[in-house]
Amino acid sequence: MPEAKKLKKGKGKPRPYGTGSYLFYENTRRYKARYFLPNGKAVYHWTATASEADAWLDEQVAIVKEGKLPISGKSVTVTAFVERWLQNISTEAARGKTSPPGPNTMEGNRYKVRNYLVRPYGRFKMAELEREHIEALYSWLRAGQTLPNRLGVEVGVQLARKPLKAQGIRHFHDLLSHLFDDAEFEKVIQETPMPRRKPGIPEEEAFVGVALEPSELWRVLEEADKRDNGAAVVTEALLGCRRGEMLGLRWEDVHLNDEVPWLVLRRSVQRVKGNQLQALRVKTVKSLRPVAISQALVDALSTHRKSPWTGHEWVFASPKLIGKGMSPEYFHRNVWSPIRDAAGVVCRPHDLRVTLRTLTHLEGVPEGISMGFFGWTRESTAEHYTQLKKVAEQTVPMAKSIDKILGQATPLRQKQSGQPTAKP
Repeated sequence: MPEAKKLKKGKGKPRPYGTGSYLFYENTRRYKARYFLPNGKAVYHWTATASEADAWLDEQVAIVKEGKLPISGKSVTVTAFVERWLQNISTEAARGKTSPPGPNTMEGNRYKVRNYLVRPYGRFKMAELEREHIEALYSWLRAGQTLPNRLGVEVGVQLARKPLKAQGIRHFHDLLSHLFDDAEFEKVIQETPMPRRKPGIPEEEAFVGVALEPSELWRVLEEADKRDNGAAVVTEALLGCRRGEMLGLRWEDVHLNDEVPWLVLRRSVQRVKGNQLQALRVKTVKSLRPVAISQALVDALSTHRKSPWTGHEWVFASPKLIGKGMSPEYFHRNVWSPIRDAAGVVCRPHDLRVTLRTLTHLEGVPEGISMGFFGWTRESTAEHYTQLKKVAEQTVPMAKSIDKILGQATPLRQKQSGQPTAKP
């Protein structure tokens, strides 16, 4: 064992207790820093100078204070790094975001990384992974299992329950990019092995949804007007929002009596692990958005507010559980399916979002306004509550465009005025 000499920091003063230490090895003329983690395990790092050892130890102390577990050393295995990485992002937002992933997203990330990356490459060192390993991984996922190659991986290991489509592989590519970016930031690897381009999507898999014709959308709205809780379908159709966002609306978010009627999409109703129904934040931070609403939607929500199917808190309340919001299953089974069948259309609730996007685009709505309305903007719209109304007023052209598409005499307004229904 080489002879070691413990050095002191600065003018003969040792490092404070609990902040690590370092030794100088005379035979190698290098410094070995050591830091004990809260779980009792130690991490080590070799440096050329004492100042570099001090800087590394200070960095580990700062990381632990933030609630993370530091990872160091190029000899760390894929399994060890992935488990530490998952633990870190479960307690704090991923780098560059303002809030942590939702429970369902976090559970999906764990499954994908552990099954798709750790199972074939878990025993590899992080520094050993190269671009060909990632490209081979994508080929395996398309087949659902590992295939013969020269990478030293057991052939035939089942990675996925079924072969992944291109869109699923692209999502996994984004997840791996974050993982290896963090590994590079922690100096576990010198350069990320990720391919520069995302895997392509074949034309036959590039399916987003079906856009209804205006006459088909009209029939859906007309049938929704006749049924209990039909305002839920009208809201999803004329807001172009996600189903969870529609079910997460509360009356405190809806402002029907303002000069410019508007609402805020703040939360989304989802099933989390354990089959529990929870109102979580919207899908992304950028999806938190205030929008102006069309007169047709104002009429529908005003009528719905006077009905016995709403609640004091939730816009669309559960018919069985007092004080709770409507579940996605109840909406699909008891609200959407009867309206869809009566209207004679074949589509999903999400296709209403595709329909609104398509029709307003053809109507000539500026792209920037449309992106903000649907929550696809690259600039976050999560501003302070007092500023939300001002931001919502910027989407007034979107609301007017919806009214123009539906015509001045929509089924909802005709019902209040007593005029006969006329199709466009």
